[in-house]
Amino acid sequence: MSIITTVASFLSGIGIIDFILLAIAIAPLTILNTAIQTNKHELSGSVMFNQYLELFRLLSLVFTGILVFGLIQYGIANGVGVTIIYLLIGFIIQSWLYAFIKMFIPGEIFLIPLEIAGLILFYTIVL
Repeated sequence: MSIITTVASFLSGIGIIDFILLAIAIAPLTILNTAIQTNKHELSGSVMFNQYLELFRLLSLVFTGILVFGLIQYGIANGVGVTIIYLLIGFIIQSWLYAFIKMFIPGEIFLIPLEIAGLILFYTIVL
């Protein structure tokens, strides 16, 4: 992760912390969307997740909209090309955080505060 982030930061002029904060905003959202898609076909996950699946879908949609709006603002400020590079590298480097969260976060309910914290960091530091 660090080699990809360092090289991408050097070549694109985007700060390393920007890539890391985008990964922090993307990884919990990815896990939440994966759990929602898996739950469509079979009942998996915690009891609370199964009981309030529609609420989790709504929150996932809201978080996705907030992230897309932030990326649009980033694109307006820095240009479309830089934003596309930023997003693609962010998707690549979020995999280490995805694996870390899957190993240590016990359930989907804990993804909500983690996603909120990631979006707040993204909006306050990157934008």
